[in-house]
Amino acid sequence: LGNLLKKVGELYGIKVSICYTDMNQPLGHYAGIWCEIKESIDCLKGNGPKDLMDVVYHIGKRALSMARIEQPIKKLKKSISSGRALEIFNQMIYEHGSSIDILDNINLYQPKKVRRVYANKDGYISSIDTLALGLGLVSLGCGRINKHDKIDPSAGIHFYKKSGEKVKSGDLI
Repeated sequence: LGNLLKKVGELYGIKVSICYTDMNQPLGHYAGIWCEIKESIDCLKGNGPKDLMDVVYHIGKRALSMARIEQPIKKLKKSISSGRALEIFNQMIYEHGSSIDILDNINLYQPKKVRRVYANKDGYISSIDTLALGLGLVSLGCGRINKHDKIDPSAGIHFYKKSGEKVKSGDLI
């Protein structure tokens, strides 16, 4: 798919760079509309989870390098630490006709129900079935199967443990 999209971009004179990322587990600690927005804002404030920030810096470096901007990682880190990245995001929200005030209310969409899952024995998280996870998220209202399905912005999953991590019986996963 990446190579096909690159060829399409090149046909229209657009520079395209392909980045491959691990799709064997979600990036960051969340999956779902509102919780991912909150986590994205945390990233723009420099408080994002390492795996997600690594991808942010990787893609950002590629984009800035393609634009021939020198010291891309330094510029990205400065933009985030100074608050400029968040300012630009807020401006984009405003320019698209929405209010940035909604972003100040991080508790706007609270889940209607909460179910916690605990490890039933000591061990390691060996894998995450991302296809089943994605389908489960759709059934919670995080996506649509057809255009009439309703989206629930409060639905989502918080991952306390990820692939390769050690767990003890009773740990919240």
